[in-house]
Amino acid sequence: MSRRTKVFVVTHFSTAGWADVNWEDPNLHSPNLYHLAQNGIILGNSYVQPLCSPSRSALMSGYFPFHTGLQHIVILPMQKAFLPGNLTTLPQALKNVGYSTHAIGK
Repeated sequence: MSRRTKVFVVTHFSTAGWADVNWEDPNLHSPNLYHLAQNGIILGNSYVQPLCSPSRSALMSGYFPFHTGLQHIVILPMQKAFLPGNLTTLPQALKNVGYSTHAIGK
């Protein structure tokens, strides 16, 4: 029996509203995202922050931003602000169970 390949896709649209995806608004056209959503799991209810860096830190670490020290700021280019090194990030956890990982974007 062949092993089925599992694909894990995480999207983080920090400037999108709730209905800015076509599985919430059928008037939008994004067939590839729709296919992924309909054949996967939509995590449509999560806590986010009013700034992008705190939200990304929560997504990547699984911790509320006040536990990572990134609750008040947006990380700017060349700024020395980052997740604490002792945290296991989502990509690291996925690698530990055999996934290959790749990131695009910020």
